[in-house]
Amino acid sequence: MDTLYSVKETAEKLGLSEKTVLANIKNGKIPGRKVGGRYFAEKQWVDDLAEKAPVEPKDTKSTQEQKQRQHEVDLIEYETKKIAAETSKIQAEILLAEAKRERDRPERLIEREEAVRQRENELNQRELSIIQKETASKERLDNNQRIEIELRGRIQEVNDECEEIKQEADDYIHELEVKLVELDNEIKQRQYLLSSLEVKVEEEVQVNNSKVFECQENCQLWINHTLKHASRYARLGEKGNGASADRYITLANSLWVSYESFQSIMKWLSQEVEQPSMSVEDVEKEYEKQSNPIITKVNKLTGRRNGSEGFR
Repeated sequence: MDTLYSVKETAEKLGLSEKTVLANIKNGKIPGRKVGGRYFAEKQWVDDLAEKAPVEPKDTKSTQEQKQRQHEVDLIEYETKKIAAETSKIQAEILLAEAKRERDRPERLIEREEAVRQRENELNQRELSIIQKETASKERLDNNQRIEIELRGRIQEVNDECEEIKQEADDYIHELEVKLVELDNEIKQRQYLLSSLEVKVEEEVQVNNSKVFECQENCQLWINHTLKHASRYARLGEKGNGASADRYITLANSLWVSYESFQSIMKWLSQEVEQPSMSVEDVEKEYEKQSNPIITKVNKLTGRRNGSEGFR
């Protein structure tokens, strides 16, 4: 590499852009070669050209561009003249050198030199590949370390959130347990009150039913009494004749009407026992309201005084 200049060094020596230098090396205008994927210029040729056309100090951008273009023109003219003048000399030297190499060096040495060059290129490429892999591995390692740090931070945040949620859950469960105990006590109290109320209601129902039963018993007595006299008057009407028979039949029919009225009252009392629709006091008042006129009528038809024979 001591006999070569890089593209950047060549551009600095000649005052050209790297792009121009690289293009001239590729098309052969600047002597050079490709080593390990990179282009290099012949050091001696570049130094000779730099001495003949030295690079002036940097000026403004426009002036520098003009000078660069002028350098390129001079370079082309110089190369044209040099190539024209030295073409025959170079060709002769090349032929002479080739003949000399063919004469002085054995074929095996040439092949070995070519193999060494190929091996050098392979090593350069492998070195470049290793450098690229090391760079990529370092980037992946840095990326993995960054991801690991982020993950650890996120895990810590999640753990803190879990602790907060756990504490809130414990507090909420404690509150629920306290409320559950309070509700259980309240339920027990209400169950006790409900049991007491049920007992009280049962007692009231029994008392109410007993009073309604008394009305039913009283009504049944009047039913029996009415039925007894209606049957007796009917028999007397059948046995008698004339006005006397008609009178008994009329009394019997009137008592049958009263009997049906007592039956209606008894049906109403049975419904009140099964499905009460009014208070006991109202039942008693309604019973007296419905039964008193019928009782008066029956007493009148049977010649019985109110309050006799042990019932109303």
